[in-house]
Amino acid sequence: MIRRVTSMLPGFAREAVLRLAKSVRTRVFLVPDAFDDLVRISRLIKPVAVLDIGAHVGETVAELASRMPETPVYAFEPTPASLEQLRKRAAPLPRVTVHPVAIADHAGKISFFINEGSQTNSLLDNAEGNKKFLGGVTRHVGKIEVEATTLDAWAAKNVPTGDLVVKVDVQGAELQVIAGGREVLGSRVAVFYTEVSLTQLYQGKSNLFTIHEALTNGLPFVLYQIYRTRSNAAGQAMWADAMWVRADVLPRLG
Repeated sequence: MIRRVTSMLPGFAREAVLRLAKSVRTRVFLVPDAFDDLVRISRLIKPVAVLDIGAHVGETVAELASRMPETPVYAFEPTPASLEQLRKRAAPLPRVTVHPVAIADHAGKISFFINEGSQTNSLLDNAEGNKKFLGGVTRHVGKIEVEATTLDAWAAKNVPTGDLVVKVDVQGAELQVIAGGREVLGSRVAVFYTEVSLTQLYQGKSNLFTIHEALTNGLPFVLYQIYRTRSNAAGQAMWADAMWVRADVLPRLG
């Protein structure tokens, strides 16, 4: 209802009303907001950098740079069309660095599916959930080879010391990110925030439950929050956002 009403307002007024509505929802009705939590926790723990893995065209990067201007942001995007837009958006942001690579479980060339909707591009093929419920937006229009590295290798070379906050949006390939980053996840990542599947959208085993197991079995994370779900026409939850924090960080959050 709010979005229908605000659609008639000028852009700046619409965004102001939506921000106010989100604030009311968060503070009055105690409905947590994932990005607000990410920024709030980052300000408290003061990481040496925020990593945006799967940055797409840079919406989150721009928001991070706006709300945490003193914190370096490293953005990762391997697909050419999205990468071009990301670089344009990041160009005027002095603390943002763009890396044209995928973060995966090994380094080297890796196959990548390009879809009708670029936000659904993925290292993984579509499963039945994408085909049935999301339709054309996930339809493949190509398959390319992209350069990949691991989180462990990248962090050791580029940010060798200090706590990191990691935001991940890799369309089902979250377990690959974790598998290639267990060393840095076990010692330096304070926050791990990602989109999680609640039904089978991409081929593979990555979902809320397998991600939780990977982050809490031998790694020092606890589940902090699960955020608003997105549902199909039948009302079945399909995906959500979730955040894990390192166990020693939790007491510092009040």
